[in-house]
Amino acid sequence: MGQVISIDANSPAAKKQVHQLWKAILFGQGCAVTGEKAPLRLYQVRPIDHSYKGVLIGPWYRIPITKRYVEINGTNPFNIRMHPKRFAIEFGSPKNLFIKLCGSILEQGIELPFSDAVMMAIINEPDDAS
Repeated sequence: MGQVISIDANSPAAKKQVHQLWKAILFGQGCAVTGEKAPLRLYQVRPIDHSYKGVLIGPWYRIPITKRYVEINGTNPFNIRMHPKRFAIEFGSPKNLFIKLCGSILEQGIELPFSDAVMMAIINEPDDAS
C-alpha cells in the first residue's frame, strides 16, 4: 500500500534520497492544475531554505505544474511566475493546490515524507498568492 522508507534520517545521503523520492511522488501526480503528466516542472512555492515559525518548509513546498504555466519569461496569461494573482484566481492559490495534492497522495496510500509540523507550518503560513 504505502511506501515505507527505512534510512538514517540524519545522514546527508538519506536526506537526498528522501527529497528525490518526494520529487518522484510529485511528478507521478501530474500537473496540480490540469492533471497532465508532461511536460512538468516543479514550482518551488517558497525558497528552498524558507522556514515558517522555525519549521523548514522550503524543500517540501513544491507543486508539479505543466510547463506552460510555470516557464520563466512565459507568455501564458496564467503563468504562475509572471501573473501569480491571476493564476491564483483561475486555479487556486499554490497553498490550496499543495494541500489538495497532499490529500490526493495520502488517498493513494502513500505516506508524506515530511512531518505533521511541516504540513501545519505550510497551512498556517500566510498565503500571499505571490
